[in-house]
Amino acid sequence: MLQNGQIPILANVINASTASLTGTTVGILGTDTAGVIGYTAGAYGGRVYTALASSNYTTTAAIYAYILSTAGYTLPLGTISITLSSGNTAAARNIDLLDGTNIPGLPIDNTGKRYIPLQPNDKLKFAPVTSLINTTNKIFVSCFGADYQSIV
Repeated sequence: MLQNGQIPILANVINASTASLTGTTVGILGTDTAGVIGYTAGAYGGRVYTALASSNYTTTAAIYAYILSTAGYTLPLGTISITLSSGNTAAARNIDLLDGTNIPGLPIDNTGKRYIPLQPNDKLKFAPVTSLINTTNKIFVSCFGADYQSIV
């Protein structure tokens, strides 16, 4: 609860980006190997409110999700299974990475929505667990969130 004279701090500067995972380079859990940036937090930090994965891959594939801190630490969030053609056909929907099943334990905001908190300039990154065989096979992770702004 806010005390008298306190100003609420809100993540309200819209930010979005898409990571495109392709090719045969395989990520290694706990490292920054083969990671593709899905979201970069602003100078005061940020929150990722939505992360959706889609794929044109003809089989189920898996990706690592992790935070690369500005100090160079790799903070694993989990491994997510991306079903074949998810988001690429009418029958296969996008994969919601923040649904509570794919990456359990995420904080929940006051609206009941899960989010990924990021410190200033942290990067949310994704890497394929196995080779995607060739450059025509792709997994896209679209991230939407908001960055904090300075209160002066």
